[in-house]
Amino acid sequence: MKVQGRAREWALGHADNGTEQIGILFDYSDENGEPNKITYYGYFTESTADRTIESMRYCGWEGDDFGQLDGLDRNEVELVIEDETYQGKTRRKIQWVNRLASVALKRPMDAQQIAAFAAKMRGRAVASRQKMAGSSAGARTQRQPARAAGGPDMSAPPPGDDDIPF
Repeated sequence: MKVQGRAREWALGHADNGTEQIGILFDYSDENGEPNKITYYGYFTESTADRTIESMRYCGWEGDDFGQLDGLDRNEVELVIEDETYQGKTRRKIQWVNRLASVALKRPMDAQQIAAFAAKMRGRAVASRQKMAGSSAGARTQRQPARAAGGPDMSAPPPGDDDIPF
């Protein structure tokens, strides 16, 4: 499951095997919109440290000093939560902390380029809007069923089972 969450509190510590770790408690809403909390555990081994730091950056940490973790609660992030079974017990676990999806362009336009592009495309945009307005009006009139004078209204839905009088 993927949800949006925000860090609430955090602490540095050691796992049972001695590896340095960070625990970050996140607030999020579950599938039913109910508020929940879940803790992410990130590790600082040779193979996991870079991804753990990346997750912290997504949360909003901008520093370089692990003694100052201010800002971890700055950003909402995407949490990938999955059930994990360990020693016969199944629990929900954060598998990934990702930045929220956003549009990324290699070469975004600056304000001056946007203004020039808008002027260049204005005629096409007007023509498109007018064409769409004309085709949607035509589609509405074409879909109207014919009704004979005094005949039944064929645009109304047929009666359902709950309309039967017995």
